[in-house]
Amino acid sequence: MAKIILKNVRINFPRLVAAQENRFSQDGRKFYSAQIVIAEDDKENLQKVASGIKEAFVAKFGDKAERIYAQARENRNTRGLQHDTDRQRWYINAKRREENGAPIVYSADLKRVLTAQVDMPRSGDYVDVVVQSWCYDASGSKGVSFELVSVHFRKEGEPFEGSGIRATADDFEALAPTAANDEFEDELGAFN
Repeated sequence: MAKIILKNVRINFPRLVAAQENRFSQDGRKFYSAQIVIAEDDKENLQKVASGIKEAFVAKFGDKAERIYAQARENRNTRGLQHDTDRQRWYINAKRREENGAPIVYSADLKRVLTAQVDMPRSGDYVDVVVQSWCYDASGSKGVSFELVSVHFRKEGEPFEGSGIRATADDFEALAPTAANDEFEDELGAFN
């Protein structure tokens, strides 16, 4: 296993507060997850990922690491790391088992640990992230995956294609109280 610290990357599909069941899993396990997006020209972060993958393969497979890594790439068993040539991006699909606890998410100033969904980074935001690369050898399949350890929010970013726009209260018109609302509140008072 290798600890990898990536700086000023983007996050997509963050599931950092509530673990979700993996739809491909047969055992009902739940995971926290995020897709980490690295620009194709971000050589520094990509080198860190490559070094972490190599370290994980050597730790798991020893002197057979180079051969097994070549086989894993050929068989596309590097599902934790994918390349999108059209968008010129690399993706790390990192997840963390629910029983290991949620990943730690820090505010931009590092003074707060974020726990509420409303405070969490959203798709397209810039973050620093710590992931751990690890290799698997199960049912004849050998490859690499990534565990999501922690996230440090840096700043808001533009949402990715298809992830929508950001809304604010300024998008709506404030409504004056109405008699119907007052009657409804009176009816709710009956439950007190």
